[in-house]
Amino acid sequence: MEEKRSWAEKLAVVRAFEASGKPRQEFCRAIGLAPTTLDGWRQRARESQIAHQRLVPLEVKPGGWGAGAGVAIELANGRRIEVRPGFDAETLVQVLAVAERMPRAGGCTRASAAW
Repeated sequence: MEEKRSWAEKLAVVRAFEASGKPRQEFCRAIGLAPTTLDGWRQRARESQIAHQRLVPLEVKPGGWGAGAGVAIELANGRRIEVRPGFDAETLVQVLAVAERMPRAGGCTRASAAW
């Protein structure tokens, strides 16, 4: 039975493989790892990297619209989504669904919140 490795250890193996320049089978044989296991770790590493790239800094501006004012998100293409207290949650869900289907234009450049 294979010993459990931490995610940091798995990521280190993925990075070592990518830096090695060796064929997958040869690299895995040398460290005693099944190639399909390496494939799974590489996929998870890619997904983790993509998720990390989607994160954007959040800039909190006290008193932006006044106490309890809400949230504004400015997109790279200049569009702005503002959510104020008492908003209709279903409408926001619909707006976000449409925004997610729109082609990416460099992603979100700035988000701000004033609570």
